[in-house]
Amino acid sequence: MSPLFNLAGSSLVDHANITIKHMEAMLKAALDENVQYLETKSSTYRKLYVLDPTQTETHGKRFIDNENGEMELESVDSVVKDFIMKHPEFIGYKRVISGSRGASKQNIRNDLLKAVHLYQRFPHLIAGYDLVAEEDRGYSLMFFQEEFSTLLAAHHKLPYFFHAGETNWPDDLLTSMRPEDPFSTPANLYDAIVLGTKRIGHGIALANHPYLMEVLKSKKIAVEANPVSNMMLGYVQDQRHHPAITYFRYGVPAVISADDPATFGYDYFTTDWYEAFMGWGLDLADLRQLANNSLQYSAMSSDEKMNAYAKWDSAWNKFIQETKKEACGLNVHGTQPFIGSIFPNEGYVSGGTKVQVFGRNFERSICQTVLCKFGNDTSTGRYVNNNLITCNSPVKLSHGISSQTNSAPFSISFNNGNTFYSTNLTFSFIHNIKENDPSIIGVIIG
Repeated sequence: MSPLFNLAGSSLVDHANITIKHMEAMLKAALDENVQYLETKSSTYRKLYVLDPTQTETHGKRFIDNENGEMELESVDSVVKDFIMKHPEFIGYKRVISGSRGASKQNIRNDLLKAVHLYQRFPHLIAGYDLVAEEDRGYSLMFFQEEFSTLLAAHHKLPYFFHAGETNWPDDLLTSMRPEDPFSTPANLYDAIVLGTKRIGHGIALANHPYLMEVLKSKKIAVEANPVSNMMLGYVQDQRHHPAITYFRYGVPAVISADDPATFGYDYFTTDWYEAFMGWGLDLADLRQLANNSLQYSAMSSDEKMNAYAKWDSAWNKFIQETKKEACGLNVHGTQPFIGSIFPNEGYVSGGTKVQVFGRNFERSICQTVLCKFGNDTSTGRYVNNNLITCNSPVKLSHGISSQTNSAPFSISFNNGNTFYSTNLTFSFIHNIKENDPSIIGVIIG
């Protein structure tokens, strides 16, 4: 999508009639992809207009909205309520008011006051405030400290959702092109936390700040990961190495977001989810947790979240049932499975050792009972993915204590024991070592 069309599109959607149609289309497109809740970011300068050829100074636009854009928000609010009435499975929509990092201090001061007013006027619709645009070229949060401090001193309540750490420059390199702002981009991470941000957008630079990762965990501040944008803009060279997967595995709250999808030429809400799923090694449990995080770390109130969880749980259960039904109907019996190795390949005779079976083409075990056979003894296995099955070693009865190990051939069935695939793999049963047992001590030191 060209920059010209992008700008034209932004202007078109503020037409009084098109705003309504645009919101309706956006909500419908989201629900078509099973997206039940949305938060978007939008400028403070949106105002509704109608076409009037006599308005030559504004290129044929006659603005019918006030300076705060309240009529536009009233239209959006009405569309959202009507949509939920027609589609009760939809949870809701909120908007984060955004200012530009390249703006003057006076403009940011005006933006903040406008955002406070709109947050008070539409508390169920307006989530809070953010500063957007490229961090390395824009002003730092510290540059606007007086503006934020003034708001705090006046006891104005306004949640923040700051972009911070969208950079891959080192901390000691001043990246800003503005000589009046002597702060490096990664410093925004510290200032965002001090200002009480609810989430951190991008957070690429967090990987170099393990202390801040601990702070995010303790304060329950989520990182908004934007897989497509981060690659398109060069902050991440390979999706498999995106730092957000490290945050997620480390226990830092993470959510998946889309950053300016129209600018990058894609229209789907779930493209970033697809990129993350394919590149980050996520499984079904990870997807569930990330989806749950989207609600837990949203701008919704506690009561709104309770309602959201109920709707989402219902949709998730339906998704699992439909996915299982589809998977069980797949014809995968034409592909022969390959069993490559097992690990560990030994365990105690008392059983219970978790054995991982590695190979390929295990999809034939979907909706089937997997059995692992250790010699003549079997145990039930669990399908993890097409390359991994796990099962616990069975109890191997023996008499007396011996230093000898008993090796058993390993085989596996993907169809409840009707057919076993033999392998050249063996599993060794060893005797449990009992503390202070003289016969065992003799074996060890003898």
